[in-house]
Amino acid sequence: MSSIVVKRKTARRAAWALGLAGVVGIAWIGDTMVASNVERKISDAVYESYAPESGNELATPPSVYVGGVPYLQALRSSQVPVVGVSALDVDVDGVGMVNTGVTLQGLKAEPNQVWSGDFLGAKAQSMRRTLRLDGVAMGAWLDMKDLTISHPKNISPGGGTATEAVFQGRPPGFHEPVSVLATLRLVGDEFQLRPKEVISSSVHPDDADDDALAAFDLTVNTTTLPLDKAADAVYLEGGSIVFEAVRNNVIVQPEYLAPVGSTSEF
Repeated sequence: MSSIVVKRKTARRAAWALGLAGVVGIAWIGDTMVASNVERKISDAVYESYAPESGNELATPPSVYVGGVPYLQALRSSQVPVVGVSALDVDVDGVGMVNTGVTLQGLKAEPNQVWSGDFLGAKAQSMRRTLRLDGVAMGAWLDMKDLTISHPKNISPGGGTATEAVFQGRPPGFHEPVSVLATLRLVGDEFQLRPKEVISSSVHPDDADDDALAAFDLTVNTTTLPLDKAADAVYLEGGSIVFEAVRNNVIVQPEYLAPVGSTSEF
């Protein structure tokens, strides 16, 4: 008799556990669906509204991520941890094809904004905008069509971040490519690419190294970049040079989620 009672209790506990798991699973699926719907709405809005003066539209809708696990906890906290928008192959005048991103952190959001994804007018603790230039875009600045960029110490695809980079390309007037180690730094509003040494070269004249180093010397005023302000940081990541600008305590405007910001050059 006691064994029957034990079996019944075990069965009830198992049923309760399964029921709880089902409720949690349904809630998780519902939360995921709401977050995905918000991401899609933001992506569609950005894609449809982006109309640069050059007339270059986005090739594909941008990727959007809204943070929070679960996302709908923002209904109680009134805060969405992060909203990120990233776009690939954006044609930027004066720069070329780049990958861009904007991240809003710590959004103070009303319940209707959490449901709809319309965060216009919400206050964000910070807004970070990034511009990623690969070898093609940097090569246009340096007048080298075959430029590649790599980490000086880590050759893996990710490679981590670095403030130095190895540039390999064929400078104008050279018949063979050369590899140069260069530093990436900001001095005031200026980005300065300064070559340190020639790592490899098949060019033999004594003055060839000096010419090679000079070919990789570059200065760019970052207020001319569409970051809304001068760059706050520059670094190598994943084979691209990344420019980053951060603004604190912003009220979200429609243009803040656009793939590129405005220039701040006067």
